[in-house]
Amino acid sequence: MSESGLKAKFLEFCAEGRDKVDSAKLSKIFRDCKLLNKKLTATDVDILFNRTANGARYIDYQQFEDLLDNERVKEAHPNVDIKAKIAESDGPRTFEKSGRGGN
Repeated sequence: MSESGLKAKFLEFCAEGRDKVDSAKLSKIFRDCKLLNKKLTATDVDILFNRTANGARYIDYQQFEDLLDNERVKEAHPNVDIKAKIAESDGPRTFEKSGRGGN
């Protein structure tokens, strides 16, 4: 896994024209990459974001890397290379609303 692969995937999750993510986008990274579980919940990710951001609204790539190295994240996935899993993911998932009807 290359650092550039992880950074490229991070930038895919950023809002257009930005190189930072907010708490919602960070949660989306963890959700889309299937990193949430009983040991690491969306609430945990939100808490980690707030600790990492130090009151700011966004975190940059370096802060994102630091967050991935957090002990809480590692304990939730002891045998998984989190950075590689994100780098190898398909990126942000989008869902289209399916129409309901009896055609």
